[in-house]
Amino acid sequence: MPTLVVTDHVAGTPIAFKCSDCDEVFFPPPAPRGARGARPWTPEEARAKLAGEFQEHIDKAHRELKS
Repeated sequence: MPTLVVTDHVAGTPIAFKCSDCDEVFFPPPAPRGARGARPWTPEEARAKLAGEFQEHIDKAHRELKS
């Protein structure tokens, strides 16, 4: 099963990840834009968004591994 691997970090904070099976690169979600006063993602929200994006990748790119 593919896993998300940290590939780069700044000051101890991960800024880039990749799929352990195919090396596709993933980045933390950008800060929300739009309405005034939009707050940045909490670490938990950012983690959930990244995990969701990675799960979509697994479902599409690594379908055969799920059987």
